[in-house]
Amino acid sequence: MILNSNDTCIAYRCPCCGSGVKSVVGIFSLSGAVKRLKCPCGHSSADVESGRDGKIRIKVPCMFCHGEHTFTVSKQVFFDRRIVSFACPNTGMDVLFVGGLEEVEKALDENENEIVRILKESGIDGYESFASVFGIDPDEDFEPYRPDNEEDEQDGDDRRHDADPVLFDAVMFGIKSLLEEGQVECLCPPIEECASEDEMPDYDIAVSDDHVKLFCRRCGASVDLPTDDPSFARRFLEADHLKLTR
Repeated sequence: MILNSNDTCIAYRCPCCGSGVKSVVGIFSLSGAVKRLKCPCGHSSADVESGRDGKIRIKVPCMFCHGEHTFTVSKQVFFDRRIVSFACPNTGMDVLFVGGLEEVEKALDENENEIVRILKESGIDGYESFASVFGIDPDEDFEPYRPDNEEDEQDGDDRRHDADPVLFDAVMFGIKSLLEEGQVECLCPPIEECASEDEMPDYDIAVSDDHVKLFCRRCGASVDLPTDDPSFARRFLEADHLKLTR
């Protein structure tokens, strides 16, 4: 199997450390899961979610108004690869970039140059002053920004994951390919022996922090597939059959 190249890149600038945070998002990784893109500094994150209406919703922190913004875009535009920028409604400054990797990196560079220009015009020289500009102590031990009305995530919530997005997409692609090829086996009777749809397998996927669970709602058989192991992802992409057990 060959990994599908249908993906896009998203990026935002961390309001705490000023870094450009970017990640590749594959079309399969948005199947029923909220992808969280975290800054390495641990002080900010962005969420990407595919809604039932076919729209992609992206929630990002804003380094200009120190708030949080949610942008909605169609899947067609999201995966088009042409660069799309989203601005803070309060300041007009771009805070989110979506498109091809090279285009997004170029947009981040231009955004950085614009910020440096604004800082210099304000009498502030250099990125080391980001924290003072936005009222943040870089040495302070605090949690990533959350709006006041956002509830803490519950343990065991299978809608969020922090797996490597490339490995996650590879595993999801492998699952999709095997399902399309009819090479997933559970404890239900073979499809050709099923007298009605009520006897046929009913597969679904649950996403966790470090794995995805493929399971059959009909018979209860399942298998856990790691999304944090590069060697497993390579082997799984070469698999021609997958068996679920109970």
